[in-house]
Amino acid sequence: MRMSTQLNPTLHRDGHSLSLTGTIKPSGRILALTVPLYDRETLQSYVSRLTRRNGLEYTQDLCRFFDMRLISLVNGDPASIDALSDLCGVDAKRLGKFAVRLDSHHIYRVNGQVLSSEIAKRYDQRLCPACIAADLSNGKHRAYGRAEWQLLSFRVCPIHKLNLITLPRAAYPRSPYDFAGRLFDHRVWCDPKSQFEANEGACLEIENYIIQRLEGAVSNRWIDQLDLDVALKFLRAAGAVLEHGSEARLSKLSDDELRICEEVAFDAAGRSARDLYDLLEEIALRSETGRRNFHKDFGAISAWLSRVDHRSPRLAVLLDTLSAFAFAHYPIPVDKAVFGRKRTTRKIHRLSSAAREFSVDGPRLKRFLRASDLPQGSIGKGMVFPIDRYGTEIQRFAECLSAKEAAAKLGIGYDAFKRLHRSKKLRPQFELPGIAQCYHPSDILELLNQTKRHAKIVSGIPSNFEDLLALCIRTKCPIEELQALVASGKIQSLCSDASDRGFRSIFADPEEVWDALPFDPWTGITKTELKALLRINDSTVKFLVEEGFLEMKTIKRSRHRRAIGMVGIGSLKQFVQGHVTLGLIAADEGVQGQAIYAKLKGLDLIPFTQSPKYSLIYYRSDIADCGFRVRSGNQQFEAMMTRLDNELRTVSRPQMLTQPYLSGERR
Repeated sequence: MRMSTQLNPTLHRDGHSLSLTGTIKPSGRILALTVPLYDRETLQSYVSRLTRRNGLEYTQDLCRFFDMRLISLVNGDPASIDALSDLCGVDAKRLGKFAVRLDSHHIYRVNGQVLSSEIAKRYDQRLCPACIAADLSNGKHRAYGRAEWQLLSFRVCPIHKLNLITLPRAAYPRSPYDFAGRLFDHRVWCDPKSQFEANEGACLEIENYIIQRLEGAVSNRWIDQLDLDVALKFLRAAGAVLEHGSEARLSKLSDDELRICEEVAFDAAGRSARDLYDLLEEIALRSETGRRNFHKDFGAISAWLSRVDHRSPRLAVLLDTLSAFAFAHYPIPVDKAVFGRKRTTRKIHRLSSAAREFSVDGPRLKRFLRASDLPQGSIGKGMVFPIDRYGTEIQRFAECLSAKEAAAKLGIGYDAFKRLHRSKKLRPQFELPGIAQCYHPSDILELLNQTKRHAKIVSGIPSNFEDLLALCIRTKCPIEELQALVASGKIQSLCSDASDRGFRSIFADPEEVWDALPFDPWTGITKTELKALLRINDSTVKFLVEEGFLEMKTIKRSRHRRAIGMVGIGSLKQFVQGHVTLGLIAADEGVQGQAIYAKLKGLDLIPFTQSPKYSLIYYRSDIADCGFRVRSGNQQFEAMMTRLDNELRTVSRPQMLTQPYLSGERR
């Protein structure tokens, strides 16, 4: 039944009238019957209550009577709000404060807060039954719609702890914006069955936060810098990923599940940027994907933000934050953008991309990373590594050379290179299990510069000069000793050409090198000379040395530089004074040794070397006790001992004994 019209405008003294064309002008008339504007009441709710207060059935009738358009009021048109202010006597700023103004296509603004049509449901009139009942208890026209009820994320009344209900759809000609009309058309709010208490444990923080934002209060949260609808969408998507995994789809979640998602994300986001970072890191840690992929890990968040305008200033802060997190924690290629943002330098690598970036073999790089115990990414799955922390280490590894490559760089053979390595002249850059030793070019260059430090750069090399490799062969000096000698600056003839052949570009006079080589002052005779001198075999020499009868020392001779064993003269003299060999006796007598052995055996003289592999040796005292006549010694032996004594006294540098067979001539 249509309500009776009770419009009774009152004229002002200096009043204005409405033009016949419908253009709104300042009016001198104010409605006699008005209603007060309540806290956070929407403009469409106020117009609806004002309509019923004046006895009209539909809000369109009120607007048509005063030549206004309802849709202009609903969209927050300033001129229409001014005209309504003239009619009802309420300040225009108060009327428009909580009006859901149309800002742009599907974008609204409520008291400075930007909302999208996905969050702000102007068609769906939602309410708290207890709030409406409390309003009506104070008067018939006091039931009003709150601005927060228009937001989809506002689900529970923080006062009565009841779930909001949605009024049935409006039937034509009822406008969907007519809050009071739809309220009394269906009266579903007064049905006890429609009053559902919120789930136990509902924190209501989201609802209180929405009210604070709409009232213009600042909660000092990181999401405060986002538009309200952007903040709510982000919380919904982030909570869905946290609660239901990266495969969750918002369209398949119930309203209760979405509420829990928003509450979880709101609590996790905290207040500071650090709390937000922890939230993003937790999402990455909960990744269900086998490989590190940002868009898969962030599921609903990425799906939502991939569809928006990446140039929108409303989303700039959120997109910049998420893309920076993605670049800092995921191996994203240089040419790939995240939410319209591209990185200038790569921050995270996976194994394959790092192998391409640093030009190193993938399996070799994998072994290096495992052997060096580099963390395989701070979050998520898959082998990834931050460039700012490990890029330098990987770069140095990629630049390193193998032992053979390093030897070629020095211009020497592999065996000579290993001698340098064993002498610690050149240390590997990395010594890791399962990884072949590798050497950095800078270390090789440093060794070359150290060797060339005293060399003169010449255009022509003298014909009698030889390079370091040839000098090693000529002087029989190991490469590590020759390098140390050259680097010490003792070789005055040292020179170099301008080539990059390593040690082969360094030359010196062989004679000067020979003279400069160190020698061992130890004086004695060689094993070969000892065998000829005492007329014994190799096994006997070894036996005498091992048993301590003779003292032997390994030295390098001055010219050929080979390691040889030298028997000391002192121990040899002491041995000869107490012992005599069968060979010496036979040579002294000028007969075969077998005859001497038979004669000594007939005198019951037993040699102390009983084994068949040893030469026979007797104690001089035993032979003297048996009455066997032994001369003072072999003449060649005596001559040899005299010459060695003379050399020891007169020569500071030992000379090679050149007699090939000291016992070759009989006396």
